[in-house]
Amino acid sequence: MDGKTRRLSIITSLDNVLKSTNNSHFRAIHVFEKGGSLEHIMGKLCSQSRIMKAIPKSVGELQNLETLDLRDTLVHEIPSEINKLIKLRHLLAYHRNYEAKYSLLGFTTGVLVEKGIKNLTSLQNLYYVEVDHGGIDLIEEMKMLRKLRRLGLRHVRREHGNALSAAIVEMKHLENLNITTIVEDETLNLNFVSSPPQLRRLHLKVRLETLPEWIPKLEFVVEI
Repeated sequence: MDGKTRRLSIITSLDNVLKSTNNSHFRAIHVFEKGGSLEHIMGKLCSQSRIMKAIPKSVGELQNLETLDLRDTLVHEIPSEINKLIKLRHLLAYHRNYEAKYSLLGFTTGVLVEKGIKNLTSLQNLYYVEVDHGGIDLIEEMKMLRKLRRLGLRHVRREHGNALSAAIVEMKHLENLNITTIVEDETLNLNFVSSPPQLRRLHLKVRLETLPEWIPKLEFVVEI
């Protein structure tokens, strides 16, 4: 592929593609099921794009990458090399388990990310991250992600409350916030110092100690 390529739709192994292309120029990677026409692929994207189970470490070579779309794949861990992609704006990753018994907290699973995510200061969309893996240290790094407009977190624990509140206070552009605790009876304190000024959508699958005072004060919210 030539150096002018900016968007890549993958219908084969991501690892093979990275090895065979001048990959530093890609800005977006979307993963599709192998086989079938384009019309077939697009029609089955939500239910058939699950061929990937891992991201190779060579993803760190995609220095111009802006979008990494792993929605409805089987990828569960993001290698630390992703933290080299300082131009990355959108990291979208989750898996919906349609075959298992429905669970309010377990239907959608996120991914594990490693220490160093604070380097991704261009991020605007980050969902969904399972924060129990990195714990408070990971949440504290999120303070640096001040351009975030959408944030989705899974497996949040009670002890994460203060760090999470402090991080969200720094996200002045946040429009969409989605938080799910690790178990249904996990109580969370989300008494932020101040409410996110631009927040429009708030989804909380948590048991709150008290209703935070900032929620009724949201000026632009259209969905809770």
